[in-house]
Amino acid sequence: MQDMTDLQERSKSPLAPWPEGPALRKAVLELSGTQLLNGILELPNAREVVMELAPTDFYWIVKKIGEDDSLPLLELASCDQWQHLLDLEVWRKDRVEISSAGEWLKRLHMADPERLAKWILEEGDLFARFYLGRLIEVFVRDHDTDEVPDGFFSLDGVYYLRVKDPNEEKWIQELMADIARLDYGGYLRILVGLAEYLPSEAEEELYRLRNVRIAEQGFLPFEEALRVYAPLEPEAVIEGVEEVPPALEIDDEERDLVPMIPLDQGIQGGLLAQALNRFDDPLFIDRVRLEFAALANEILSADGMPIMELEVMKKAWVRAASYLNLGLERLTKGDIEKAQRLISDRALVSIFRVGFGAALEVQRRARRWIKDSWFRKMGLGLTFWGEPWGSCLEGLLKRRPRYYAGEREVEAFRDFIRLSEVEETSRILSRLMALDSLLDILVRRYALDPGLLAHPEAAFQPLLFNLWAKWVLGRELEISKLALAEARSFFGRLREGEKKPPYKMTGWEEKFVGFFMGHVEEEEREGILQQTLSLLWSEFKEEYERVPLEELDPRFSRLLALE
Repeated sequence: MQDMTDLQERSKSPLAPWPEGPALRKAVLELSGTQLLNGILELPNAREVVMELAPTDFYWIVKKIGEDDSLPLLELASCDQWQHLLDLEVWRKDRVEISSAGEWLKRLHMADPERLAKWILEEGDLFARFYLGRLIEVFVRDHDTDEVPDGFFSLDGVYYLRVKDPNEEKWIQELMADIARLDYGGYLRILVGLAEYLPSEAEEELYRLRNVRIAEQGFLPFEEALRVYAPLEPEAVIEGVEEVPPALEIDDEERDLVPMIPLDQGIQGGLLAQALNRFDDPLFIDRVRLEFAALANEILSADGMPIMELEVMKKAWVRAASYLNLGLERLTKGDIEKAQRLISDRALVSIFRVGFGAALEVQRRARRWIKDSWFRKMGLGLTFWGEPWGSCLEGLLKRRPRYYAGEREVEAFRDFIRLSEVEETSRILSRLMALDSLLDILVRRYALDPGLLAHPEAAFQPLLFNLWAKWVLGRELEISKLALAEARSFFGRLREGEKKPPYKMTGWEEKFVGFFMGHVEEEEREGILQQTLSLLWSEFKEEYERVPLEELDPRFSRLLALE
């Protein structure tokens, strides 16, 4: 396998920093978890490779390999990497999840029991006391008077311990023995501390320390992280107003913290990739990588996502890259040199906010309209607008606006990437608003058969085409179903003078558009409604241009409601 060969070939020379090792990054991204683990373990400098990983990259690789399969990787990792893993895995909001903490401590004990014991005696002391205090009961024996209660064990004949959960008893006994063997004085301090500590105060302090650590990686408190979704006007970024922070500055020492995987996984081509490809300064690229990872982590915090899921992290990386592309396009109109300058001078989060702001503007317009829309007052759902317009509106109304890509891509809904997608969605929204207003006028002017809206799959087109068919046939104008005989007479009129399909129905588009435009105010007679009606006529013509009159069937008539 070529990727594995590249990984092994790279290990023959001293380990270079990741920015100079694309083969290693490619292997991390493309190999399966098992292949990746085996490839790393086969490196002669495997420990050095693992310990030089930024905490974010290490965490991602552990998740890709799988928690229970990653013990050899945990054995090679640094204590800082362990700490980052615990910071992300064992917390649920502001509480330690004891079961999760136990699972990870058990894995670390299996990976390297002596180092875990040392970590607990040093920087992990408060965390260990909080965890052990929930599971261990301590009894100090007075040899003259006390009998040892059942279920207790002792390492020194003075301090007796009982593990409250029988499932955790064996490994915790081993852990306590490892700690005592390494530093008996430290072991005693832990036992004394278990009797004195207050769980709520300990958890509060642990939470504070954890937040300080992960804030360095971009995981901000929820309220603070929400600023990532606050829209920013393009002019503010271009002019560099006070609200817009400058680009991050880093030095060689900070390069050890630079994560590589988020940008590699998130970037989807486009203007961002084109601009970055023009930079050849490794330190500058490291700064972009560090900012990008922090931006993605801020997105995770703002979304309140469970960051322990690999797919969730990937989505945050893709979202960061998507709106950076959109922001750059909005700011530069596609000029790569301008994009380069902006990336050089401005913090990535500001460019992201400009991009997200473009989609948010359309979403806010949709939400304002929906409140007083005719179709919502009628109790109709988004499916009333059919495909793709209804789905487009559905994506727009999600918690974070999403672009409806339909069957063109793997995911029907994704983040906006290009300005053209925002403009397309905005046009569809304008069409729906115009049609909704027209339908409101029509149902107030003409009688509406409630049966047209009773079906769960009721759509808007029959309300228009059935009314217009009544007009073409000279019937009383009402919005109701057509008898089959009426439908055949209707198509006979439209196809008059044509002998065979496809029937062009020449001249009828103008009459269709003109009929409905006559129902709106003068200022509305040009523009989006007229264009929308023309689109609907084209859809109608394509739907029925080859259907023989004798084959008209109410079951398969999508745009006309037939009895």
